[in-house]
Amino acid sequence: MTHFKKPLVAAVAITLAAVLITAQPSHAQVAMRQIKGVGGEITLIYPTDKIAQAQSMGSFDIVVAFGAKPEALNGRLIVMSHGSGGSALSDHTLARTLALAGFVVAQPVHQGDNWKDSSGAGPVTWQRRPIEISQAIDAVAADAMFAALLNFNKTGVHGMSAGGVSALTLAGAQWEPKQIIQHCTTQFQADRNFCLFGARSEKEMQERLASFQAATPAGAASASEVLGSPSKSESQSVKPVSYRDPRVIAASAMVPVAAIFDASSLKNISLPLAITSATADELLVPQFHSDYVLRNCASCILLTRLEGATHFDTLSPWPESIAKPVAEQMPGGKLGKDFDSKQRQIAFDRIAQFFVQNLVKP
Repeated sequence: MTHFKKPLVAAVAITLAAVLITAQPSHAQVAMRQIKGVGGEITLIYPTDKIAQAQSMGSFDIVVAFGAKPEALNGRLIVMSHGSGGSALSDHTLARTLALAGFVVAQPVHQGDNWKDSSGAGPVTWQRRPIEISQAIDAVAADAMFAALLNFNKTGVHGMSAGGVSALTLAGAQWEPKQIIQHCTTQFQADRNFCLFGARSEKEMQERLASFQAATPAGAASASEVLGSPSKSESQSVKPVSYRDPRVIAASAMVPVAAIFDASSLKNISLPLAITSATADELLVPQFHSDYVLRNCASCILLTRLEGATHFDTLSPWPESIAKPVAEQMPGGKLGKDFDSKQRQIAFDRIAQFFVQNLVKP
């Protein structure tokens, strides 16, 4: 196993997380509210004193108080960036954990890559995601309920899977289309589920492999086309991507898409960034994604390594009615047989404490 810098940080985080959990008032509840963003609705999760009620939302069962008045805020906002084809609901348990720590959590829907519409999944939407995070911050800052309650110059970002592109980009890393070509040309078999993402038939897989082999490493359009961007015009618009929002001062990434990032730009990250990885992740193999970040980023820490967890073990709630078809249709989509789900909440508590340490206490 690779050893990373700052091993003490994760141990300290465990202790602090325990303090955080025991310090939460027994009457703590979370509220949900939706506001309009540039690209659609933004779900807000935040602490309240109003009694929450069990709610069924499609396949998801959650406990929230709709539209309740915020209480016990710590004055900080965290924006969560969902995974490819995702939604706010599949990340609700983490959002709830962050809210119980005092944060307001904003969950925007990424256009062209969500549970209703995944037509633009890949490089085109990776390019838009960080901008959509900034737009979500703007939307909350303009909302009458929260505008005066939060310090938006001390905002955090958390991203899962493709949402990790948002977190890493906003932290200062730069991803490049040529990096995708180089990675999938040299590591196609070892990281095949990432390189074949979206390819459903054997024919499509073979065509994808041939496209990688034929693509020129310097071709931005080629990288987009082989990963299935919806149109040639959109493909040609994909260029090396760097984007910073100075309001973001700490970030967290869980099983992130990371092989697309230039290693030298990862070395340039200076703000605190926490990584949560899953040892049995076959969709985004840690060696090429989570661990790749840790090998190259001096300010990044390994917060939790979820033993026996697969990619989708990091989501909660993850109803059987959704988990089963995903596992059947997507290579690397199965849940871990040996994964102890108690680990997941421990990881969520550590993420909450990481943000307390880096957003609230500075």
